[in-house]
Amino acid sequence: MYFAGAGTLLLPVVASLCWPWLLVRAATGARSSRVLVTATLLCMLVPWALLLSWVREVSIAGWPALVLYSACWTPTAALLVRTATRNAQLARLPMALIAGVVLVGLEYLRAEVIFDAWPFYLIAHGVYPSFVVQLADVAGVWLVSFIVVVCSVALWQTALCGRTWRGNLALVLVVAVVPAAASSALLTWTPGPPVRVLAVQTNLPQDNKIGWPVERQATDVPAFIDQTFEGLAAAGEIDVVVWPETMVPGLG
Repeated sequence: MYFAGAGTLLLPVVASLCWPWLLVRAATGARSSRVLVTATLLCMLVPWALLLSWVREVSIAGWPALVLYSACWTPTAALLVRTATRNAQLARLPMALIAGVVLVGLEYLRAEVIFDAWPFYLIAHGVYPSFVVQLADVAGVWLVSFIVVVCSVALWQTALCGRTWRGNLALVLVVAVVPAAASSALLTWTPGPPVRVLAVQTNLPQDNKIGWPVERQATDVPAFIDQTFEGLAAAGEIDVVVWPETMVPGLG
């Protein structure tokens, strides 16, 4: 693992390896499910409000709604972990494994399925860059997120509780250390030639995402194409042209 500057990347890594365990502790130790959900939601509103403060420049009305929506996923995860650990059959499984399945399963729903996807600030993002992210070549960001959760819960449970430490450490070896070592050996990245990218920055009103009139589409899209060719003429040889998201109506 390497760090840029005076530990600027260390804090996200440490936080990523702490908060899943804290969530599990809250889920299993709360006096009631209502207290758990309320406390977890309130704790998550502040960080999400800070992370999504940039949304205010796009939509001041949409900012609090997006903050609330994003924050709701954590208490949902806590409630599911609490329910699973109180099930006689599921309670036989390692706590780290239960947390990994619940948190990553919900993360996948948020990032890929519900409301056309909201794939921002995922669990795996906190450990970039480190050797663990190499495993995304095998099973995507979901495997990395799963490894982070399992390692967090298993290692902290071993360090603080001392229970089932052999099983926890074995789980960490199977889930993280061995695959990461194999990945580093087999999926070595070799730098290639630089890629020249032309980024086309359009300028459209925000409400086009809600309703883009057909007559505006008929003038806007050709204007994007003209802007692209102007950029190509000025920049010379280009490998990739990048347009902003949602800039082509319908299926494009």
